[in-house]
Amino acid sequence: AHAGGDATGAEISRALIEALERVKNDPGIEVIEHALVVDVLTDGADRVCGATLHVIGEGEQDGIGAAHARAVVLATGGLGQIYASTTNPSVATGDGMAAALRAGARLADLEFVQFHPTVMFLGEGSTGQQPLISEAVRGEGAFLVDDSGTRFMQGQHPQADLAPRDVVARAIVARMRETGAEHVWLDARHLGKDFLEKRFPSIVARSRELGYDPATQLI
Repeated sequence: AHAGGDATGAEISRALIEALERVKNDPGIEVIEHALVVDVLTDGADRVCGATLHVIGEGEQDGIGAAHARAVVLATGGLGQIYASTTNPSVATGDGMAAALRAGARLADLEFVQFHPTVMFLGEGSTGQQPLISEAVRGEGAFLVDDSGTRFMQGQHPQADLAPRDVVARAIVARMRETGAEHVWLDARHLGKDFLEKRFPSIVARSRELGYDPATQLI
């Protein structure tokens, strides 16, 4: 399911913030905004007992402080920003994982980071968060081609362009190595201007900002 055309993530965030607004005045709930978790606190028996926070901003809470708790849930996102190029947001720095590690937690499988296969190519040397082209575009019928216009995902996997992300990513890298190209292309032209603008308004707008029109050009 999708919301807001291609703005599902923003819609999920909006709904969660709205739900939080409804309960934040509950005496059993304290909301601390603009706070960075510095470390997870442990007691003498190495049991987690809270977190150290750096609250950023004006007011009496500004500064470093401790929040004590019987249990701590870390929901801090991933670590994509440790790589030169990623579709992850700037906050995905792995600081939550690092705090857990310092507190004695055992971390596993950190090398298994998923890279989204369809990302806008911004030129050699581009770093930081890269614009993602949702796989929903391929779900609606767009397909990958190389510089010669060949659909190289056919025969790679029964689902072709809708194969699992790791399969598509490896196929893209393999084709780039074979051809010496810096990137491959996504062809959504046959979907039509009206459909693309209605179904993928954010992607179309961002693509046009970068000089590509998905309705008339390969991206």
